Amino acid sequence: MSFGESVLPAGTYSFFTIPSPDSWKLIWNSEQVPWGINWDQTSTRNAANDVLVLEYPVDILNEVQEQFQITLRGTPPVMELRWDDISIRAPFKTN
Repeated sequence: MSFGESVLPAGTYSFFTIPSPDSWKLIWNSEQVPWGINWDQTSTRNAANDVLVLEYPVDILNEVQEQFQITLRGTPPVMELRWDDISIRAPFKTN
């Protein structure tokens, strides 16, 4: 699959996000690790194994999405992430 000019090779990945007020980083990592933060507050993600890191702007929603949701929809297809009043839209195509 590809996001613009960036290709994500077929495989199995851990998926991480790094939110900020104006944009979110979407990260596909080749290492299969438990999601989240260790007891010492370090990430379980080893950035050396990042296969693809993309950054997309934040859209503000008129409604609140209480549970984090990832949806693949539309033509052309879009991966949409929603949480609270935030939406991130990452258009993609299958190769």
